[in-house]
Amino acid sequence: MVNSPSRQQARGPESRSTRPEPVHLAQAAPISQGPPPGWYPEPQGSGGKRWWDSTTWTDHRQPEA
Repeated sequence: MVNSPSRQQARGPESRSTRPEPVHLAQAAPISQGPPPGWYPEPQGSGGKRWWDSTTWTDHRQPEA
């Protein structure tokens, strides 16, 4: 009887699945949302400040100091 390698050994390591490991949402990189919420110079240039909620400008305004 001849000693022959098993089928998996005969194919070598390159025959193994190269499918990537699943990424769980907790491990995923955060999505960049742009500037954080806060008071920023009025985008229309009126000199005051306006509240940015991290997604859109709100109607909250502060007069020019």
